Amino acid sequence: KVCLGNWNGTDCNLCNLNYFGTNCSKFCNTTSANYTCDGSGDKDCKDNFYPKQQCNAYCKREAGKYSCSDQGDKVCLGNWNGTDCNLCNLHYFGTNCTDFCNETANYTCDGSGDKDCKDNFYPKQQCNAYCKREAGKYSCSDQGDKVCLGNW
Repeated sequence: KVCLGNWNGTDCNLCNLNYFGTNCSKFCNTTSANYTCDGSGDKDCKDNFYPKQQCNAYCKREAGKYSCSDQGDKVCLGNWNGTDCNLCNLHYFGTNCTDFCNETANYTCDGSGDKDCKDNFYPKQQCNAYCKREAGKYSCSDQGDKVCLGNW
């Protein structure tokens, strides 16, 4: 007896490997690394594979950084952005993108998010006091206070 189509067995009543359904017409690769096949031949995605019935996108959630959409796309959390959620949003810095620094007329932000005071602004990391030294009259303290010189 020779079985036709995707049938096999002594009485041609069993489906060939990787074929399912009442007519053995539904294909599901039982050796896939991304999914298993249920009894009806539907793909059952393994952990971290998306979307359902396709299982061709890999996304493993990273706590505090990103979650995964139903399609397997990374969904950035908090102040993270970029395709891989590995860049900080504008004005955020640091290893966890939690340090905020928004440049102003008084300061710029360095690569780590620390304030870098512009000329004549004090104190460091605050940059909210303006003091411009005047030769012979006064200098400026580290806090931005005028310090009189000589008889001034």
